[in-house]
Amino acid sequence: MTKGTKSLPFPTGNIMSRSRLRREVERVAPVSDGKDARISRWKRERLVPMDVGSLLARYYFTEPQTVSDHIQWNFMDWKADTFATYRNRPHLGQCALTFVTFRLNDSMPKEVIERWRAEQTAWLIEHGLKDLDIDRAVNFGLLPENLRRQFLKMRDRGWHESLDQAHGECWLRDRSCAQIVADSLLKFENIRYDLERFIIMPNHVHVLVQMRAEWKLQEQFTSWLRFTGREINKLKGRSGRVWQPEPFDHVVRNEIQFEYLQKYIADNPIKAGLRADEYLLYVRK
Repeated sequence: MTKGTKSLPFPTGNIMSRSRLRREVERVAPVSDGKDARISRWKRERLVPMDVGSLLARYYFTEPQTVSDHIQWNFMDWKADTFATYRNRPHLGQCALTFVTFRLNDSMPKEVIERWRAEQTAWLIEHGLKDLDIDRAVNFGLLPENLRRQFLKMRDRGWHESLDQAHGECWLRDRSCAQIVADSLLKFENIRYDLERFIIMPNHVHVLVQMRAEWKLQEQFTSWLRFTGREINKLKGRSGRVWQPEPFDHVVRNEIQFEYLQKYIADNPIKAGLRADEYLLYVRK
């Protein structure tokens, strides 16, 4: 066990009542207003999720849980085992810090996407690559590595700049909707994953997250979208799709990129010209 972590004494596969569970958590992580408190009341409530559908609300632990006051942020390890999934774009998975963006369904109208793709085509033509298909050029290694890096940088910057223009109904500008997303992200903090920071913008969300062993980002992402989509629909009195189903995700390569993404998230609402009540920013202390 790494320094700064303490295992909670819940045996694997044990089922316990709400009252016993609270006693165990209180014993290991007592509530205190002092600086030496291991975990605050707010954190303790999120450390142990409860099944509200039962009077005896029981929680099934599949492995010992830990509370950590220090996180070792990992970067992309090119030698480590990596799993990949594909839909419209590849997604790489490691227990490493990952920058994730997910967006509302109407955040990128058809005309905006067409303009964005036209900019990519113009870039290829400018670099003497007019016969290349945009998607195949990137995903199948048809570009020289130096041009591929330039192209991806241009493509991703254009995408995020378009998001910041706040297209669509921007439901997340409503603090009640934004809070649903924030609560969902914090639900399994320090259990399934560790959050470095996140920003909830009017029509999209940026997250810096590191999954813990045995948990996969793609599965967690699906869980976030399913729950928040249902709750936002309930709040809005509507039905139908809330989110675009596929995220943008990027495993952080190094310390320099980590610092860039931290600053990008912190500066995002300022560059987008948002008021303080139009976004939610969380930063790990």
